[in-house]
Amino acid sequence: EAKICATYAGRDTSGEPYAWCGRLDGAGRAAVPITAAGWQMIRASKMIPVRDDPKADWHSYWASLTFHVDGPPPAATEAPR
Repeated sequence: EAKICATYAGRDTSGEPYAWCGRLDGAGRAAVPITAAGWQMIRASKMIPVRDDPKADWHSYWASLTFHVDGPPPAATEAPR
């Protein structure tokens, strides 16, 4: 289960840095709500504890995807969290 977060360009980030955060399901899927047109970013991270390396506490894996949504956002639907 990796953590996944999404945001978009122009969003007020004075509160939370991301518009939405959730977790991937057991099959590695998540339904991410797109609530605004324009540039979007989705990022996933997975942290795994390391037990046999005195120089590291964690293995971390990160991925991100940026894309542009033209026009108005799709109709809002409630995404699982």
